[in-house]
Amino acid sequence: MNRDLANLVQWMRQCENDTRDVLGIKSANMLARWHRYEDDLDGLVRFIHDRIYSNKGVNGWTLEQNKRLSLERIVAFKCPHLFSPSEVRQARATLGLERPTE
Repeated sequence: MNRDLANLVQWMRQCENDTRDVLGIKSANMLARWHRYEDDLDGLVRFIHDRIYSNKGVNGWTLEQNKRLSLERIVAFKCPHLFSPSEVRQARATLGLERPTE
């Protein structure tokens, strides 16, 4: 497994656990769908892309307010090189660090 995929899988496990602790089992189970991409870096990046644009950032914001790991923090700070500039901007906007783009 390459280093980027190994790191991303580790962060996704932490994010899933933090989601379960803060947002509950239903949200964690929705996020747990990432497991089907554990061996596919491109697929996992696409999954994260879809998630950061789909839930209006509510889950990411809530996790951040509880000092837990969100998908948005993974995108913006852990591995921004895997994502497009617009994805990083979206993640940063959800975290309240940048104005959202139209």
